[in-house]
Amino acid sequence: MSKLIARLKKIFLSPCAAMLYVSACICLVCQALGHTNPFIGLITVFTSPHIFLFNTLIIAITYLPALFFRRRIFACTIISALWLTLGITNCVLLHLRGTPLTAVDFTIFTDGITLMDSYLSPIMIVLIILSFVLAGGVMAAVFIKCPKFKVHPLYSSICFVSVFAVVTVLFISFLSLGQTERKFSDLRHGYEKYGFAYCFALSAFDTGIDEPVDYSKKSVNELLTILAPEEKTPHQTPNIIFYQMESFMDPSKILGIELSKNPIPVFTSLKEKYPGGKLFVSTIGGGTANTEFEVLTGIDLSLFGLGEYPYTTVLKNAIPSTVCYDLASFGYTSFAIHNHSGSFYGRNQVFEKMGFDCFQSIEYMKGIISTTPTGWVKDLILSEEIKNCLSSTEGRDFVFAISVEGHGKYPDAISWPNASVSVSGAGELTPEYEYYVNMISDMDAALGEVVRYVDSLSEPTVLVVYGDHLPALELTNEKLSTGDIFASEYVIYTNTAFTGSFESKDIEAYALYPHVLSSIGIEGSAICRLNTRLSDAEGFSAAMQTLAYDILYGERQSFGGIPPTKENGMKMGLDEIKINEVYIEDGVIHIIGENFTEYSTVYIGPWKQDTVYLGPGHIACDDTWSFLSDGLHVSQVSTDGEKLSVTEKFPF
Repeated sequence: MSKLIARLKKIFLSPCAAMLYVSACICLVCQALGHTNPFIGLITVFTSPHIFLFNTLIIAITYLPALFFRRRIFACTIISALWLTLGITNCVLLHLRGTPLTAVDFTIFTDGITLMDSYLSPIMIVLIILSFVLAGGVMAAVFIKCPKFKVHPLYSSICFVSVFAVVTVLFISFLSLGQTERKFSDLRHGYEKYGFAYCFALSAFDTGIDEPVDYSKKSVNELLTILAPEEKTPHQTPNIIFYQMESFMDPSKILGIELSKNPIPVFTSLKEKYPGGKLFVSTIGGGTANTEFEVLTGIDLSLFGLGEYPYTTVLKNAIPSTVCYDLASFGYTSFAIHNHSGSFYGRNQVFEKMGFDCFQSIEYMKGIISTTPTGWVKDLILSEEIKNCLSSTEGRDFVFAISVEGHGKYPDAISWPNASVSVSGAGELTPEYEYYVNMISDMDAALGEVVRYVDSLSEPTVLVVYGDHLPALELTNEKLSTGDIFASEYVIYTNTAFTGSFESKDIEAYALYPHVLSSIGIEGSAICRLNTRLSDAEGFSAAMQTLAYDILYGERQSFGGIPPTKENGMKMGLDEIKINEVYIEDGVIHIIGENFTEYSTVYIGPWKQDTVYLGPGHIACDDTWSFLSDGLHVSQVSTDGEKLSVTEKFPF
């Protein structure tokens, strides 16, 4: 008995066992941080012990490599710090945007940095910086003070392989038994149910669209035969405007709150008079780019990995079929407009692959740019930009306008200027709700300007208005009269020059553009035809997976093997930025030209200069480094420092 006790003691006090204990503690902390109520997170140990064990073993896989280091404790300290940082970040994101942390969030890390001051107060930013400094100090102390252990490669390898094998077996078993899932649309609920470690790891390693089991040239050709175009003539070819409103919703659908008046009379009037319905999106609180992806491509986002942003993964290389390419064959020019940074989500690169002819981001807008108290550009500028795009061509146009004004976080300490709507019944969230409803009231007024402009056009024009997702206001299914946090709304407004008609129906976001095009008699690409012809058929999901995989990863047979392209690519900015004259006076270089904005930046050779904006035709910089080069150029530089466009070099 004494020998057995001694052996058990040796096992339970072994380095491998110690790391399992630490992994369990880290798992417990991450579970608590991943729930709105930390206590509920803690009791999952008892309500779902198998899930807790599974997540603990996943975390343990990251600890066990420390056995191969002599400074084992130091290695474990670093790993613990990383897991705690992930857990805390997940907690913060849940409160700020309503969705948990995924591995894909790190692909838009630089974009997140540019938004930090919109979500965090200066004090919080300072505290975060200090916490990292403190953590660095602790790491240095641990490195200096920690003892060195003898490494046992065989023992360490056996421990790592054993735990990895157990995790693999549990992963396969749990999936087959329905204890876990690979795909789920409600990320927050999924993280709470299946654990942070599992879901985060899944988001890191399970990306892209799975290759269909029966994928082959034959299976794709059979599907393309079923979807063969009928070569119909469109009833009419109107201008088409998609107006995507950031975090926009009808607040009267939130149960329990009372509004002093309707904050969105324009949108309400459109809903009452024109076709529309629910628009089922894939995200809440954030993830605008994913709604855009579905709307522009007609591809179901649920085919991709957990929390994936196709903009930052597959679309870095692949070219999808889109509404822009579908309309190009009918002579349409496609414009994208966004009153925010052109490089956010990599749109300046992605939109070119999607077939846009021109992208007018905030860096190129010359009108009066006003902002909200939290720094987001107001939507009023969009009506003028839409007008500029439509008037820049003689033919028909497709305009994809992306709003940003409704973006969170909604402050609890800042009031909306000249607030006209009061809110009651929201409890401690009342200040956030009141800020939000007054902000969307402002957005609704901007929408009214767009509607009035469309109504004034002699050309037939279709305006499709929709919210990209619901706001980050701690909404749940139980708090909404719709009973669905993924149900946004859309409405299709047409001016008097348009003679067609649209049907009211509830649709998925990926079916929106096929619905619009089919209603005016344009069949579009294979994906477009799939959405309109087989959406109610039994094999629709499998067909969608086959076509989407073929387009983005496979042989691209629906393109004849050759992805679509546009001859001249995409132009950044509607109006060309030109340098007409450069002169030096009193130690200052003056650049005279056309269409400059506050984002216009002078470069002497490769060196960026501090540039002063003096007007759309005049910018200046110090004459300190002109000896380094015989000329200069002007670039439009985004908030994260990326050059969006560059003028030709102009000699001194």
